[in-house]
Amino acid sequence: MNENPDDAEALALAGYLYLKQEAANEAMAVALRSLAVSTRTPTAVYVLGAAFAKRPGLNRNSARVFGALASAVPGHPMPHVLLGESLLSLQRFSSAKASYLRAVALDPTCVRARFGLAAVLLTEGKHARAQWEIRRAGYHDTRRQGLFWRLYDAYAEGRE
Repeated sequence: MNENPDDAEALALAGYLYLKQEAANEAMAVALRSLAVSTRTPTAVYVLGAAFAKRPGLNRNSARVFGALASAVPGHPMPHVLLGESLLSLQRFSSAKASYLRAVALDPTCVRARFGLAAVLLTEGKHARAQWEIRRAGYHDTRRQGLFWRLYDAYAEGRE
C-alpha cells in the first residue's frame, strides 16, 4: 500500500484483516476508503457489511450493503447467505427465506444457507421441512460428519 495508496483491492484486504482482529471501526474506515477509490470492489463491500453487522445501531445497514454485494456477484452463494442472515436479524423472514433459497439453488451443499433456511422455516411453523433442511446441512457438513445428527437426535428425543 505504500507504493500505491489508491489500490482499492489492497485497501479492502486491509479492512478484512482489521475485521479478523475485531477492529470493526478501522475495518469500516478502510472499506469506505476503498469504495471511494472504486465502487466495484466486492471485498470492500463485504468488509463494510460485516463491520456494520458488528456495530449496534449500524447493523440494520448491513442488509443494504449485503444486498448490493449479492447484486454485484449474483452467481456466488455466500453474499446471498450474508444477506439472508442480516435480514433474519431484522426479522424480515420472507426476504431472508428468498435469499437463503437463492443460495441453496446456487450451491446445494452450502451449510450456512441450509441452517438459515431452517431457521426461517421454524418461524413459519414448518417444522418437518426445517428438520429436513437441518439434516441436509448436517449431511453436507463433512468436517463433523455424523456428530451433528447425533446431537440433534438426542435433542429431539429429549423434547418428546
